[in-house]
Amino acid sequence: MVAAALLALAGCGGAGRGEAACTLIGALAGVSLDVDLRGAESGSLRVCGADGCADHRVELRDERVVVTTSCTGTGPDDTCGAVSGPGEGKVGFVPVPELTGEPVTATLVLLDAAGSELLRHEGELRPEATRPNGEHCEPQAAQAGLSVAADGAVTAR
Repeated sequence: MVAAALLALAGCGGAGRGEAACTLIGALAGVSLDVDLRGAESGSLRVCGADGCADHRVELRDERVVVTTSCTGTGPDDTCGAVSGPGEGKVGFVPVPELTGEPVTATLVLLDAAGSELLRHEGELRPEATRPNGEHCEPQAAQAGLSVAADGAVTAR
């Protein structure tokens, strides 16, 4: 009985019929943030599109960067490792379930630890579809990004 079930499941992937198998990596619609503005700790993101506006909380965490790497050699069977350490900025990801591939207006507000406003920026975002499991595989999620430089300049990506 178990063998029959396993054989049935093996046929579900489609890989044996000239189709690519899909992996099971998840994807969320949302906006990634890279923030180099000193003192930024949290904030909000308002996203406005054809169906109205929605407010989202921004939570930032310390950026991590690669500080050292090492490899046992250069061959295909050799291994490499990396050690991460704190970076100088903050990063975050704001889930925005209503985000589609259509352009939206986004208002980013960043606050310091005391809740004082450090930055307010309004601009257009053009989300793009991401398919982490391959071009013909689900899930598909719309994602965009904002970078905030140390001087407060904001760039959509």
